[in-house]
Amino acid sequence: MNLSIVWMFDMRLISQMFLGGMLAFFMGTMIFLIAAMDNPYRGEVSVTPDAFREAYEIMAADGGASPPRPPGR
Repeated sequence: MNLSIVWMFDMRLISQMFLGGMLAFFMGTMIFLIAAMDNPYRGEVSVTPDAFREAYEIMAADGGASPPRPPGR
């Protein structure tokens, strides 16, 4: 749909090809990134649980202190 809207612009062919190519490249890159990062906890480039473990250990060391309550409650 976006490419058809770009086609409706009244401009020179080279400018239209450049604008359409940039739009197609951007859309293709976004679709690739969405597909590649669909499962962030699996694969070669992934999120490890180390940060979650460290945060849990820090919270457990504080005795599980909860955030302060607002006044009047």
